[in-house]
Amino acid sequence: EQERQSLRVLLLQTAAPVRLLLAKYIATLAASALLLGTMIAMAMLWLGIGGHLHAAEVVVALVGHALHLAFMAAVACAAAAWTRSVAQATAVTLLFVLGSWGIDAAEGFAALAWLGSAAEWSITAHLHTFEHGILSVGDCAWFLAATGGSLALAFIGLRFDWPAYRRALGVCAVLFITLLLMKAAGKQPRAFDCTEAHRASLPPAAVMALRTLPMSISLTVHLDRDDARRRQLDLDVVSKLRLARPDVRVRYPLDERAASAEAARDEGYGRIEVCAGTTCKQTYS
Repeated sequence: EQERQSLRVLLLQTAAPVRLLLAKYIATLAASALLLGTMIAMAMLWLGIGGHLHAAEVVVALVGHALHLAFMAAVACAAAAWTRSVAQATAVTLLFVLGSWGIDAAEGFAALAWLGSAAEWSITAHLHTFEHGILSVGDCAWFLAATGGSLALAFIGLRFDWPAYRRALGVCAVLFITLLLMKAAGKQPRAFDCTEAHRASLPPAAVMALRTLPMSISLTVHLDRDDARRRQLDLDVVSKLRLARPDVRVRYPLDERAASAEAARDEGYGRIEVCAGTTCKQTYS
């Protein structure tokens, strides 16, 4: 519509920019949903040849990618509303995706630890829990807030009848509110283990005991991003501990360094400090 210079005529004819935006967005979702159809077809094929799938776990994974798809469709609509051609809209959307991949590149590299503070804005980081069969309330809210903000930006882009200053103020307000909501959503710790036999959680007795402890729990991990032991700790301990106690605090002091210190191993490197209330213990295991 933009490229053929018919969008303004269509807006004048309908006099309903919200309805037009939703129609375009739903059409975009319908086309993009074909990607999910492929995943579902492969799952059905696997079941057809005698394979096993856990329904809840598969549904959670699909929900995560559906939320991701809805977000990217909203970003594409916003890009199309603000640009003048398909090529420009495609380029803007791809740059947005590449920016998220750039943040992902910091994972596992101490030399890129300075990007660690931006990890909460990575799309992949918020898909991680869904792909492991965990339904995270915070990650769902993060995608919904991002999708809503993108659609609001698309709406402002369609309002060619607004003066430039009003559109600029609208963009600033939408960005501020959206980023605030996304940051707040990312801090919601509540999550549900939907894996088969609850393999992503600690044993039920341990979960019950942890939840009855009246004191706070925190971990301080002195391991670099590129250390394989840290990834193993995150998968085997930290993620399970967070499911049992959403209020647990985990800190990685080495990520807070201003400069890279890759391969630097100070005395005490590798230790893990575990605190429950006022009692703290240290371990290298």
